[in-house]
Amino acid sequence: MVKHPRWPEIMEHKDMQGHTPMKLLIEHFPESAELLMDRCVKRSEMTSSNDPQFTVTYDFYLLDPGPDDMASLNGRRFFGPSTMVKHKRKKLLLHPDPGVVK
Repeated sequence: MVKHPRWPEIMEHKDMQGHTPMKLLIEHFPESAELLMDRCVKRSEMTSSNDPQFTVTYDFYLLDPGPDDMASLNGRRFFGPSTMVKHKRKKLLLHPDPGVVK
């Protein structure tokens, strides 16, 4: 699922409580959650991080859909870092580690 080309569509699905699969992945499959988080880090095409034009962009949507999310409007807001703390997912909280950003 996390390696499928249409993974963003899969992650948009919501359960009866309004949560996306990311909550379940953090709770029960942290390695898969980490793979998805890796896919949400975009690096510029520069070959060196020393290049002044080099950029890294993080998309946090999977971890915090925002206040306009329908689940949030129903009082069930998902905030990934809280789930990580609750389930002691230290590696996810520290993502991305320095080895990921090249």
